[in-house]
Amino acid sequence: MSKLSIGDESFLIKRSIDQCSNRMMLRELVQNAIEANLTVDKKNINIFSTDYEGAQKLSVWNTGTGMDEHELRKACDLSSSIRKTNAMDENFGIGAKVASLAVNKLGLRFRSCKNGKACEVLMGEQKNLNGEEEYVRIDYEDASKTKTQYEDVADVSHLYDNDELKFDWTEVVLYGNKEKQNTVLDPFDGNPKVSKNWIAKSLYHRFYRLPKGIKIILSNEVNKKGGNREFRPFPEILKIANKEHPDKVMSETVNLADQNIKIHYSYDSKGSANNNITYNYTLTSDVTFSGVIYKNEIYDLRESNKWYHTAPSLGIPFGSKNICILVELSDEAKVGPDQYRENIRWDDSEKANVSIDYFQEVIYKNRPQWLIDKIKEHSPQSDDSDQVKKQLEDLIKSLSLLNNRNMINKDGSQKSKIGEDGPKVPVSRSTDKKRDPNIEKKLRRPITQLDGDVSISKELLQVDVPEFHILRTDEELKEHPSIINRAALYYETTNIVYINFKYNSSLDMIAALEKEYGNYNDQELMKKTVDKAVGDFFKLLLGRSIIWCLIKRKTDGWSTEDVADALKPSTFSIICDDWIAHLDKVKKSLGVIFKDKKVA
Repeated sequence: MSKLSIGDESFLIKRSIDQCSNRMMLRELVQNAIEANLTVDKKNINIFSTDYEGAQKLSVWNTGTGMDEHELRKACDLSSSIRKTNAMDENFGIGAKVASLAVNKLGLRFRSCKNGKACEVLMGEQKNLNGEEEYVRIDYEDASKTKTQYEDVADVSHLYDNDELKFDWTEVVLYGNKEKQNTVLDPFDGNPKVSKNWIAKSLYHRFYRLPKGIKIILSNEVNKKGGNREFRPFPEILKIANKEHPDKVMSETVNLADQNIKIHYSYDSKGSANNNITYNYTLTSDVTFSGVIYKNEIYDLRESNKWYHTAPSLGIPFGSKNICILVELSDEAKVGPDQYRENIRWDDSEKANVSIDYFQEVIYKNRPQWLIDKIKEHSPQSDDSDQVKKQLEDLIKSLSLLNNRNMINKDGSQKSKIGEDGPKVPVSRSTDKKRDPNIEKKLRRPITQLDGDVSISKELLQVDVPEFHILRTDEELKEHPSIINRAALYYETTNIVYINFKYNSSLDMIAALEKEYGNYNDQELMKKTVDKAVGDFFKLLLGRSIIWCLIKRKTDGWSTEDVADALKPSTFSIICDDWIAHLDKVKKSLGVIFKDKKVA
């Protein structure tokens, strides 16, 4: 028996570094600083700018336990660390070196002070004797002046006064890829470009909580708002803002202990200058977001358009620019991070990424009443139509009767009735916060998954008439970017249909009908009647299509994927594009209304 070894160590190291996403660089550097501080009384982390050859270089400094020359040199090896447990469920991944070196080929400088002595190591990319680029600890030109036993570790104590050598500290400076590169404003050498507040934003969107006593200070030159300012995570910002604006900034945590999760709901009212209230208390922006929290860090972060795309499926049809939702997994959850710590994955054979989409149903069902009320405040006028609802209810009844009479298979066996077995349709609409006791208590896999051993409650088996929202303005469409250039969008979790009244089919149908009745004596009344008729037409057309799809999954052997394809916005667009085939029927109904001079 013999251990496996690595045939080409330099190639493996270079590939590991070059393939790592640079988005994890700041996280790794700050997390290392946090862990170094855990065992000391003074827990300071400073992020600031250091002048190097006339250019500003980003620096991360902490007062944690320092490293001597041996520890510092060892810490530069990949998969090597000081005072850490080598376990993937702990904070032991590829690390700051791998996450940083690809965009700091000129140099990644480590300095650390321990026992009154400060030592330095410089890592970077250089050509070897064969002319190949490889990552190395760079030797110092005059080894006799390093005052250590290593040519690639220098004693730099002479650069500091006695007071600075009386306590432990560690500093990392990012030289970037070029001497004149400002790594504070351009940390990735233009690939990608970053905003001026990228440092605060990166921290805000990653660290949901900091360990007790940890203080992170962003100096004047590295934060958008100026001055030396303390970074505060999202929950602290909410708490501070709520204290001064209790009726405008609200939050609530729903603890689902039986499922090993917590759901954090928050609302941030609009303040002045188009900013939300929390903008006045944070170092970054007030853009709302969603994500999954595991061990105090945020994964699957979705902000701006990504969040607006996601919000309706979680039960936030309107108001997503003021609402944040985060799902927090317990430390015992059956998940684990990938090697680069960009994602967490389910601990099973598939190792799929943990996504907030997996929690759609439980987020929707547990929305606090105050949040539901806020959503209603942001919602446009209701588009309910009793006539459309009645026709769709009649369709559901007729399909149920038809399918229950035709439940004999070709082999003579009895088919299952609607709702008895087969894939389940998660379209419950109750706003009651009580949870179904049959939902799996120990959350291992997404509770909205339709296959496998996840139990879905009986109340989810029924097919209900969808709720309709017609989007008429550009502002409303901004909250639903998925529907732009599409006729409609349906979210099965919430059973809501969004109809784009600025889509060509709607505009063309309205224009054709307004032209048809252009001589009607009350033009304002005519336009209002046409608008309602077109809205009811598309609601009925789309509602019938959705109900057919949901029924088919139960009776005709359609898979979850088949139904999902049929319920796509592109499918709805094609259905609505055929409006002209139904125009005479709509004209007939309008003709009766206008003839009798009555308006529905």
